[in-house]
Amino acid sequence: MRKLAFIIVFSFALTFGTYAQNIGITAGGGTSFVFWKSDDAEINKTINDGFTPVYAYNGGFSFENGLIEKQLYLQLGLFAMKKGYSYKDEDSDFEEGMDLHYFHIPLELKYKFFFDSDEQFSFNIGAGGYFGGGFGGKKWYTGSEDDPDFDPAVKYGKTEDQDMRDMDWGLQFRGELGLANFRLGYDYVLGLANANLMFPEDFQMSHRAHQIYLAYFFTNN
Repeated sequence: MRKLAFIIVFSFALTFGTYAQNIGITAGGGTSFVFWKSDDAEINKTINDGFTPVYAYNGGFSFENGLIEKQLYLQLGLFAMKKGYSYKDEDSDFEEGMDLHYFHIPLELKYKFFFDSDEQFSFNIGAGGYFGGGFGGKKWYTGSEDDPDFDPAVKYGKTEDQDMRDMDWGLQFRGELGLANFRLGYDYVLGLANANLMFPEDFQMSHRAHQIYLAYFFTNN
């Protein structure tokens, strides 16, 4: 069912892109991390101690369709994006982490504030949701003896013998500067889905990311 949902979303994205008013290519990077929580308020005070961000990439295509000419746009993206985390035990040399690769499909409303009569220079803000699916990654650890049974490949799915849930979704917010066909921006990814399959079900883990990107749009309508 989840794979079917991803196929439907991906097909919609391709159809949306086919009729887009502006098409652009985007590349960038930033940091990605995870946020843990449980039903126990005391545990939540320290549950994220030791977890640190990892460097991440994002890249792909952006599609804009105007809803109000030169003001309000519906923007959709087709991206590959790295997520993950690093964890270090404060009482030992043990360290572990995951580098996770996802298809990332954001759908946002974006408003453009133009500062000149030629409508070439703008400040843009956007917000919306995203849907994603895992397609690869690796686990790693240091500071302990080698485990001959350790498999570094990340397994996506929905059962306890796998590492991460295959689907991810949440909210995304952006602010960017536009100069003619270029966009320089920042966006924040706020995961709402529980990605956790590694630990007991009373713990939930969601993805977060800070990203800087540069985009070039082939048209600027």
